[in-house]
Amino acid sequence: MRVLRFVVALAAALLVHLVLVALVPPSARVLDPFLLAVAYLSMTSRPVGAAAQGAAIGLVHDGLSGGLYGLQGFACTLVGFVMARTVRLVDLHKSYYVALYFACGVLLQQLMLQGLLLLLTQQPEAIAPLDLLLRVALAGPAGALLVAGTEHVGETFRGWRARRRAEIFLE
Repeated sequence: MRVLRFVVALAAALLVHLVLVALVPPSARVLDPFLLAVAYLSMTSRPVGAAAQGAAIGLVHDGLSGGLYGLQGFACTLVGFVMARTVRLVDLHKSYYVALYFACGVLLQQLMLQGLLLLLTQQPEAIAPLDLLLRVALAGPAGALLVAGTEHVGETFRGWRARRRAEIFLE
């Protein structure tokens, strides 16, 4: 089930990214569906599994970005690990905690990317403060909506399965 969840999250992130780039190219700088997938998968995974999932998703993101290969992979590995450790310490049953969780994931990723660029190239790309603010402001609600939507779909499926089971056993 975890492998299926990973494949679906990766495919959804890839689809959303490709649609965003095709329809509104500047939006790809602001909303990162790959990071949303890493943070979402980290909510239900163990730290090592979340790090592996983050590495795989980050490397796919690197393949599409055209930048230094491995940069997003390393950053998403660290984000996945830290977020999976954090979710075990924090109660995320309220939507604003979930939004804060996703926003902190964006901040951590941006800090890691800037640090890696500084180490590798000695001159990191300057991030516009407005871009960073937009990334954080969009990641929180987008993550909260993602979690709420998947919980709603899960509840609907569980209800359908329970009704179907009752129908099968009654006949």
